[in-house]
Amino acid sequence: MTDDQRTLDSSFESANSNDDSTETASSGAAEGDRVTDRNRVLVKLTREAAKTDAELLEKRTTSSGSFSYPSVAAAEAALITNEEVKLQSAAANEDRYDYYVVRTRPPEPAPAERGAPADGWSVQARGNEVGALAQALIAGVGRRPTPIVHYTCRDLGVENEALQFRKGTSLDQFTPIETPSNHSWVPDAVFAVYDRTEWNSIESERRDTGQAGADEHRLSPDELSHEREERALRRVYPIEVKHDNASFGRSQRQAMNALTALDDERVVPLLIRVTLDDLPQHYDVRIRPGPFGDSQ
Repeated sequence: MTDDQRTLDSSFESANSNDDSTETASSGAAEGDRVTDRNRVLVKLTREAAKTDAELLEKRTTSSGSFSYPSVAAAEAALITNEEVKLQSAAANEDRYDYYVVRTRPPEPAPAERGAPADGWSVQARGNEVGALAQALIAGVGRRPTPIVHYTCRDLGVENEALQFRKGTSLDQFTPIETPSNHSWVPDAVFAVYDRTEWNSIESERRDTGQAGADEHRLSPDELSHEREERALRRVYPIEVKHDNASFGRSQRQAMNALTALDDERVVPLLIRVTLDDLPQHYDVRIRPGPFGDSQ
């Protein structure tokens, strides 16, 4: 996720907050206008910017937020209705828009203007911080995050109790999986899902056949793990976490599609978009140097 997370002045100003849609631009302009008429500019009004003004909110609601204008000046005159928004170039983005109307970020107080750090500071959440939080909610909370567990239950048509999960950082950690030699994508996390009954059955089967107690027949830990994976593995989910509608990195989409095309149906790449609409745009911190008492 961090490879292509656009870190602008703030989460308000990030082009990642825009829709990945194919909607038609308003003012009589179609999607192809950017190619057929280079004298016009295609502009996207972001959700956060629209929240700052009733007129902008109505424009986005009635037009899906896409507009075409004969010039940048005309776009500014029509869409920059208050001091909280500005026109931002989309030149670095691989999409069809020339500009975005984004919500600007109010300046942070200077260090000397803040109160005592032990009393607490309010800090604005920046775009890269919001993206990192979205990733942490899925990939940083152990091997059984609720969205992964619930998706797996629906995917396999089984109850949660029937499954066992492992979490890794690479597909190479899971023995039965063979990945393409040109595979270059680094997932945010990899979740492997096993049939719990199959996973637990190997030792009991070996006891039933009298093999478990014989040293010459006893499996090494690596052999036991390999046999368990071969028999019990049901899914391997390499995941990519994006905040809201953040775009793919240059090679991510191709690599994920290559894994999707594998003959091994157990490998299922997942794109997970996390929307943090209820996340406050500020957070509070208190900072104290040591030494620390029991109450701290």
